[in-house]
Amino acid sequence: MFMPQLLDERRRTALLAAGMAMVACAVMTSCGSSSSESSAAGSPSAATTTAPRASFDPPKTFGTQAAAKIAIPDPQNWSRECALADSDLKCTSRRGWMSALDPASGTAAWKVSSTLTPVEVSPSPNYGVVSAPVTQGTTVVGAFAGVVAAVGTAPAQDAIEVVAVDTTTGKLAWNAVLNIGASPQDGRRAMADIPAVSVVGVTDTSVVVGASLGWKKRSTWVLDRATHQVKWQNNDFLAKYVGGDTVIGEAPGTPDMLGSVGVARKGLALADGHDRWTTEMRGNETAYLAPSVSNAVFVVSYKKFAVLDPTTGTAMYSIDDPDANGTGAGLGMTTTWKCYYDNRQTVTCQNKSQVAGFDLSNLTTPAWGFRADSHRVPPTITAAYHGVLYGLNTSNQPIMLDATTGKDLPGNPGIAPAMVNRSYGIVSTPVPLSINETNGIVYRATS
Repeated sequence: MFMPQLLDERRRTALLAAGMAMVACAVMTSCGSSSSESSAAGSPSAATTTAPRASFDPPKTFGTQAAAKIAIPDPQNWSRECALADSDLKCTSRRGWMSALDPASGTAAWKVSSTLTPVEVSPSPNYGVVSAPVTQGTTVVGAFAGVVAAVGTAPAQDAIEVVAVDTTTGKLAWNAVLNIGASPQDGRRAMADIPAVSVVGVTDTSVVVGASLGWKKRSTWVLDRATHQVKWQNNDFLAKYVGGDTVIGEAPGTPDMLGSVGVARKGLALADGHDRWTTEMRGNETAYLAPSVSNAVFVVSYKKFAVLDPTTGTAMYSIDDPDANGTGAGLGMTTTWKCYYDNRQTVTCQNKSQVAGFDLSNLTTPAWGFRADSHRVPPTITAAYHGVLYGLNTSNQPIMLDATTGKDLPGNPGIAPAMVNRSYGIVSTPVPLSINETNGIVYRATS
């Protein structure tokens, strides 16, 4: 288990003094050149000015020529490291920075670096595990795994830094460093020794951060947004989702007759971490499918798809679905359900044989849905935005559906974006001769 705690204040002050000196300069005064590059947390690069852009809500067609390619250093998968907002693309990097990119040019409006040293992995250096930052209001929050350098005879410490940036200014709002144990003496480790860290959710009062080393080592921190201190932590629980005032995730289950410990899905109170509900699960884990929906949890686990009430854990809708997991005996479980939220009112979920749309005002039954037959075949959905589903049909041609009814929409969007806003669509394109790496190719909306 991780044994997280806030670093001792005196040691933390000493460790971060150099990096935070620039933070104080950036936040409290106008000292230094506004065009200087960032070298520490809270030191944003100069904001760039972009020309007015065409806006369509939602876009129905995109230009035929790519406008830009998203350039993120050594991306494992850029779509896991970035989130497209209405105006920009906010990304984190395994090299220890968070930025807001202009999709059309790839230039950074601001860029803030972690005070931690990125984790080194043998044989590849600087290979941290990061997830896309989370925006709430005018604050965007990201988290990084890294190393706090040794001070005197005190050894180097593995740590997690939570970094919050004011999106209107690009300056550091606050940060917090969580100690998770001594670093290896040689400073290097295998991939399996790096915690996978993510900001699970951000609310008006709290920031929820989860970290895991495989499913047997898991921890959750909930930080107070006003004081930036840890309100509570749980070393036997991995947060996966925040729904309203409840944190949902996984913990060790009840041992069976042979002493084998399974997995339980749990809901904990956001305010203080006390148990609200627990459900024993079959299989190893739950996939959480639709972020940013506060009144419902869309999950799939061991051949069951369900929509849960986050406060009670009860299923508002569920189906037993043989297609949900696995491709044959002995091949293990492969989750095939995916869900897409249009950032308005509809969540659309599909697996390899069916598709269903849910209206968030009534989650006891799908608003629409169909299975593959001789008349209709579900498309491969790639994105949803403001009432439109984008995807590819069986001839690999881009198409659109009405997210509220499931009906085909006329016209050809030209692309099947993986991310979309009023001005841009971004297509995820595999990098040749690589595994799990993609480029983001940007197209401008034209109507």
